[in-house]
Amino acid sequence: MLRLKLTQFLKVETNVHILTRFRCVFLESDRTAERPNNEEIDNYKLQFNDGRLSTETKSISDILRALVILKLCTIDTIVDNSEKLVAWCKGIFGTQFYEKIIKATIYKQFVAGETEQDVKFIASNLQKFNINCMFCVPTEDVSSDNLFMNAHDVEDLYKTNLNLMLGCVDLTASLGCYAQSKITPVISSDVMHDVADLLSDHIVSHESRPSELSVATWSNALDGTEANLLPECPNASNKHLKKALKRLDILANRAQGQGVKLMLDAEYTYLQASIDLIILALQQKYNRHIPVIYNTYQCYRKDTPARIQSDIELAQKHNFKIACKLVRGAYMEYERQRAAEHGYEDPICDTIEDTERNYKHAMDLMLSQVAQGQAEVMIATHNEDCVKYGVKRMHEIGIKPDDGSVLFAQLYGMCDHVSYALGKAGYIVHKSVPYGTVDSSILYLLRRAQENKSVMARTAKESGILLNEMKRRLWTSFGHA
Repeated sequence: MLRLKLTQFLKVETNVHILTRFRCVFLESDRTAERPNNEEIDNYKLQFNDGRLSTETKSISDILRALVILKLCTIDTIVDNSEKLVAWCKGIFGTQFYEKIIKATIYKQFVAGETEQDVKFIASNLQKFNINCMFCVPTEDVSSDNLFMNAHDVEDLYKTNLNLMLGCVDLTASLGCYAQSKITPVISSDVMHDVADLLSDHIVSHESRPSELSVATWSNALDGTEANLLPECPNASNKHLKKALKRLDILANRAQGQGVKLMLDAEYTYLQASIDLIILALQQKYNRHIPVIYNTYQCYRKDTPARIQSDIELAQKHNFKIACKLVRGAYMEYERQRAAEHGYEDPICDTIEDTERNYKHAMDLMLSQVAQGQAEVMIATHNEDCVKYGVKRMHEIGIKPDDGSVLFAQLYGMCDHVSYALGKAGYIVHKSVPYGTVDSSILYLLRRAQENKSVMARTAKESGILLNEMKRRLWTSFGHA
């Protein structure tokens, strides 16, 4: 009898999965056309508890995989030692079987796939629920870890990373609008550190900076013609900087030419001042009319609202549009440890409540600029209260959900209950979607997991939604209404 019941359940589940796929295909146009009426939008009642919405196209195996992986991501010991565990798994099982295991689990949960066809399939499925993709290709920093390589090999690595990033822009042009990348894969972290040190007394204020560290000077140097941008630095650093700025200019130019908006990620605090300088230089050149280049502000930093206000004033002064992605921040443990080791003030907010207040303050600053037609902002958070606050402020200052200047974003493979609710309510929402080979993606994923342990730990609600949906399907499959 038990075997019969299990057989019936598998048949029911298979049929449900097939019917769901057909329903998604044939009703795509109907679903895309579905939008809530004005009263629903005005009340901004987002249904974050509607488990069926975010699990509609997921099979039992999809739900089970998500539950297991999200649970594993909350265990610090596993996350901290994940690279060693993966290497051990590869050694024990061999490359071929290892790849099968990884592809069926963590890779499938968080990565779109290897080929353009794989990526298009994921993008198409998400679009049926009014969810867009923000694509990123795994690339890692070129830093002092690569000192064993000769200069020619290091330069080739920069070129390889640039080509991967250009490929991501081209792929995005055919499937969406937003591409995501870091700066450090095409510029030395060591040189960035040197520049950041020179900016240490001018992190917030632009007015007090010497001319060689001004945004205008660096914007003019993007074409690679400035031979000695930083007189205080060695010739080798200046030579490298000249090439690196040219690489970033090529990337920004490609994005503008392809109609793609480029999200440039934030990194460690000790590098961020130099990253901000370069991104603002790119914005001054490419954000004159339509924003192309987006900065990223980490709201767990105490100085973030002041930095945003200073950058807004700079954009107004030099007549370009500011655009940014607002995130909580990913390096809290490292930042606190480094501050203690080097004897400077902890740059991170003291409590999670302080960080949330910072995030809301940053939203207020950016949304006021959006309302004036001077900015664009992506609210990239898994925090439901911050999402609701952003929606509320949009309503209060008259920004429509489909205005195009305010976006929301979550990670692919996580926080689906928030993304799908936003999409259903008519807001513009994106998933940050990596793609690439298993080897390149898994290292990228593990390092992001280590950096985002606090985010990974707050998945209890999502896991609860998935578990309840699994129980509901099992209950239904055994003949219960």
